[in-house]
Amino acid sequence: MSLSVLTAREFATRAEAEQSSKPYSQPRRPPPAEETPRLIASVAAAMVYFDSWDEFVSKSVELFRNHPDTTRYVVKYRHCEGKLVLKVTDNFECLKFKTDQAQDAKKMEKLNTIFFTLMTHGPDADISDVSGKEQAEQQQSKKGRGRRQ
Repeated sequence: MSLSVLTAREFATRAEAEQSSKPYSQPRRPPPAEETPRLIASVAAAMVYFDSWDEFVSKSVELFRNHPDTTRYVVKYRHCEGKLVLKVTDNFECLKFKTDQAQDAKKMEKLNTIFFTLMTHGPDADISDVSGKEQAEQQQSKKGRGRRQ
């Protein structure tokens, strides 16, 4: 087997030939004009870890409301370290919150409820009345109490 040195032009023409021989391949498109400033701005932005829970929630809700189609919410728990990492990203901006406190699990449940509400009712939904699991448990506990008449 002999090795040959290819120039950049030869390499590009071979790559184009391989690409055109694939029947279902699509050429890569440049991003739309309105996305270009975000791409340039995102190069300078890095992942942001928040120390304050309230600030993390407000920024992530704002991020979802601005870009509801591309925003995703990821929960990662590492048992060996006992750390919980919450990440909200839209591929251009990444917001993270890291904790090792068990009491933050209740806060995470409330954030889940907020995101479920936003995803099902739309980004303009009112989340001021969204509560966590406590209210649902209170409503269930009231059921069935007392005497039948």
